[in-house]
Amino acid sequence: MTFKMSEQAQTIKIFNLRSDTNEFIG
Repeated sequence: MTFKMSEQAQTIKIFNLRSDTNEFIG
């Protein structure tokens, strides 16, 4: 459960960075 939550948070962070920088992160 904790790992899933951490993974979700990381995904959200990546999406936020992508929106901010308008660049593909992956």
